[in-house]
Amino acid sequence: MFEFMLPRFRADGIERFLLEVVTTNTAAIGLYEKLGFVTGRTLALLQCDTTITSSASIPPGLEVRDIVEPDWELFMTFWDGQPSWQNSIAALNRNWKMKRLLGAWIENRCVGYIVFSGTFGRVSQMGVDKEFRGQGVGTALANAMQASIDQGFSLQVINIDRSLTDAIEFFKKLGFYERLTQYEMTLSL
Repeated sequence: MFEFMLPRFRADGIERFLLEVVTTNTAAIGLYEKLGFVTGRTLALLQCDTTITSSASIPPGLEVRDIVEPDWELFMTFWDGQPSWQNSIAALNRNWKMKRLLGAWIENRCVGYIVFSGTFGRVSQMGVDKEFRGQGVGTALANAMQASIDQGFSLQVINIDRSLTDAIEFFKKLGFYERLTQYEMTLSL
């Protein structure tokens, strides 16, 4: 069926397919490879089933508040890597009604942000200004997120690039564990 649809996809201007597959699903991986997909990044799903734990102190004067209009240009300066397709700016902009955006502010300067599903506590993006890392900004954002979601849901960080070791270590220090991993696979048409 996929091979039947390829000419139509090309005619519609589609240049590349991108998918994610759980790393233990060897049958699906083999099928995708036979179709010409190439494995790229490895992505992790992190989960925290309890209350966030951290001994980090919060910087004096830090205020966490909702942001209505994202400043992507600023937020991208906080990044150490690219988000997965479902956490990309374009994907978030298409699904904004399901998301909540909090910012961390010190003296009217945004020094960090977190985008998550307001009901379930699934983190789409989180970033802290490099100048303010290790000072409790990320912890304050994670705590604010946990305080605002519905009860009974485990916090999750969906599809974080495993090469972002500092970010993964940050979440592990808060009590997150790696629930599963996926390969990001692409096919150029």
